[in-house]
Amino acid sequence: MATPMLVAQSPPESVFEIGKRLAGLLEQAEQEVGNGQLPDAVRDRLADAVEALRVRVARKTERDPRSLFDIDERLVDLMDQVEDAVTDGGEIPEELLQQINDYLEAFRTKVDRIAGYWR
Repeated sequence: MATPMLVAQSPPESVFEIGKRLAGLLEQAEQEVGNGQLPDAVRDRLADAVEALRVRVARKTERDPRSLFDIDERLVDLMDQVEDAVTDGGEIPEELLQQINDYLEAFRTKVDRIAGYWR
């Protein structure tokens, strides 16, 4: 019977530790650069450090609980309201334009978060 092993996790790097690591990698890259091209291994380590720093300092947006399908249904409702407004008075009310802008932002954010999850 196999004995389970416990793996100790180290605490996550702080923003400052990541910054120091990035600075060290940049110094190393400066020394190793040849013909103005970074070696792939150095480029990969730099990209990892930059991504770790980005994740730590990026502000988290509040999660939208609606599904992509719910947001899509909202677009159908908004377009119906636009049609009604145009046939009634020829002008789209400012409030409706703001709702459309809010929809576009919610849709963009949802798609970006889904793409981020897939990555």
